[in-house]
This record gives sequence, C-alpha cells and structure tokens, in this order.
Amino acid sequence: MKKIEISSKTFYRNHSASYFCSATIIDGHITSLYSEYGREGGEIWSPNHNANGTLQHCLTGLGRDFGMKFYSAVYKAAHNSKLLPATQAKSKIKQKEIKFAKAKVDRAGKALREAVAELNKLKRS
Repeated sequence: MKKIEISSKTFYRNHSASYFCSATIIDGHITSLYSEYGREGGEIWSPNHNANGTLQHCLTGLGRDFGMKFYSAVYKAAHNSKLLPATQAKSKIKQKEIKFAKAKVDRAGKALREAVAELNKLKRS
C-alpha cells in the first residue's frame, strides 16, 4: 500500500500556515481532501463524506483556491481516480468565473436602469 500526502504548502513559498489544502492518496486513489481557510477547515471530501459535492468538484475548487500546481500534482498521483486533466479543470474554473462575472454585470445593469428610472421620476415630479 503506497500512501502519498500532497499539500499546497509544498508548491508555494509564501503560503500561509493557516491557509492551505492537502490530499491523501492511497494506491492511486484519493481517499481524502482537506482544506484550511484560516479559522475554518477540515476534511471536505472522502469516499464516506461527499456532502460538499463530487471528488472532481471539490478538487477543482481546491485548484481554484490554492492553485493549479496543487491540482496537477494530485492528478498525477491519483492515476486511478477519474479526474479531469489540469487544462480541462482550469478551463472549467474559467468558464464558471466568466458565468459569475456576467451575472454580476447583469445585476449591475439592472440596478443602473432602476436608478436612472428613479432619477427621471424624481426630476419629473
């Protein structure tokens, strides 16, 4: 049984001791994903604990938050887990960020239209 522990602290020199993530891999299968966000942290995924989403979803989130170097290392070590290659995961992250940015622009546009309508209404009265 070959056990590998991969931590985001390994890849980033200026990484905070209280802001990191890690993955435990046994025989090419991810058995645990852990994240630490300052005062909040803990295991976010394991085969028995998947309330936070699928393995791919949780690992992609860690790649977004802690860097694609971490994601790539986990992808290589977890050769028996069905994961997206780093380039595809990065593309999914970018598409999700674009979707959120578009929604933000739409909300801002709606707020602007409502503010202009209110201003015009006040000018007329």
